[in-house]
Amino acid sequence: MKLTVIMRTIHRVGGVLLSLLFSVWFLSGFVMIYHTFPRIGAADRLARKEALALPLPSLPEVLAQVPDSPAIRAITLHRYLGQTVFRIRTGVQEYAVEAGTLRVIPPDTVPHPGEVAALWCSAAVARIDTLYSLEQWIPFNALRKEFPIYKFYFSDEAKHQLYVSSRTGAALQFTDARSRFWAWLGAIPHWVYFTWLRQDADTWGWTVIVLAAIGCLVTLAGFYRGIRTFRMAVRRGKPFVSPYRKRWFRWHYVTGMVFGVFVLTWTFSGLMSLASIPKWFSSARTEYDVRGILRGNTVVPEAYRLDYRELAAAYPGLKEIEWGSFNGTPLYRVRTGGGEYTVDASVATVTPLCLTEKQVTDAVRHIHGEDMPLRTEWLTGFDTYYVSRKHALPLPVYRIAVADEAASTYYIDPASGAYRYVNRDVRYRHWMYPALHSFNIPWLVNCPVAWNSAMWGLMLGGTAVCLTSLALAAGYVKRKVRRAKKR
Repeated sequence: MKLTVIMRTIHRVGGVLLSLLFSVWFLSGFVMIYHTFPRIGAADRLARKEALALPLPSLPEVLAQVPDSPAIRAITLHRYLGQTVFRIRTGVQEYAVEAGTLRVIPPDTVPHPGEVAALWCSAAVARIDTLYSLEQWIPFNALRKEFPIYKFYFSDEAKHQLYVSSRTGAALQFTDARSRFWAWLGAIPHWVYFTWLRQDADTWGWTVIVLAAIGCLVTLAGFYRGIRTFRMAVRRGKPFVSPYRKRWFRWHYVTGMVFGVFVLTWTFSGLMSLASIPKWFSSARTEYDVRGILRGNTVVPEAYRLDYRELAAAYPGLKEIEWGSFNGTPLYRVRTGGGEYTVDASVATVTPLCLTEKQVTDAVRHIHGEDMPLRTEWLTGFDTYYVSRKHALPLPVYRIAVADEAASTYYIDPASGAYRYVNRDVRYRHWMYPALHSFNIPWLVNCPVAWNSAMWGLMLGGTAVCLTSLALAAGYVKRKVRRAKKR
């Protein structure tokens, strides 16, 4: 009896407190299927860069301008705002070298904000604000170091707005009226992206985790009550229908018993999007330097047999070059207006990268040791742990399964050297978050009709559970207020 009273209290009080929030979460979830929070992506930034200007200096000439350092961590070349610039990052700092004059650009040199704004929108600037506090479209605490931030309002029909850092001159955010509208209906309420809360990442994260945890408890209490009520009804010889006569009670009972499990899984997976997997849950936590070996921690200029200047003729409209490697094999990542390509720099002619089975297998053995058993397969379609609804992951890839304690598996793209590393913890997280929350499951992802049908059908059911709960909560509050007035 005590357990029944406790569960009834948890479900009733929790439902009153959280029914509105859960209704908003589900309704905004429909919007989130198609619209997310506006952000500037890598493709947006690349589109604002220009094709590299010729002629270009040799790499040794450029590196001669950089003080001696223990190692070169990264080299990139791009053209932006009329300047072709090498950016060279060492273990000490980053240097910018202008390609035409071989002049080292001072670290405090920042592009004029007006020039940056002209790249993002051709319309006239209606107003410029200087911000010293975070706003709704830049609510992240990490952006405080960019203060003051310049906010540009453009006088075009789309009502574009641009945020530019005074420290680096980089564009931080770019929105229009349409993206802001959908964000207010979707991402902001769904992710609780309110500036006063989101600007403190820890407080925001724990707030969402606690609310979702309470929601899980309320849902479980509802299941307990629903099952107990059903069993009591069966004992009394009543048919398989809701034992409640009142409309909202009846519909909440029916929808809760049918769709409550999905409310629970979505709430739990939303919690796990921010929470860490407890250490006691997974025993295997072997750490490997996966990125250091596969991507490389340093750039060794002497290893590049292909002169980077040959790329300009092979890739018209070349905008950016990045020096990289795969398990010691040097390569160039080439970006043009038409896409990204990877070139094997271990040979003297322009040759697209095409990693062999032996190369990827040797790379994995480099990580785990020569004696570690492994199995290499050619994967032409998504599998359980290598899947993307928006098809953002490349195919085909090599899949290398390692018989180690962490059950490591590698997915390696032969055309770029890009990889995805999966271990036991990643598998647990997959099922606790993307599989449950976004239905990131191969057979659904490969059939958009099935995915949309499942997502819309179950979310409509979950929404019905929450809206009926909201109606009951409103009635409960009204009754309490009415009784209080009578007293």
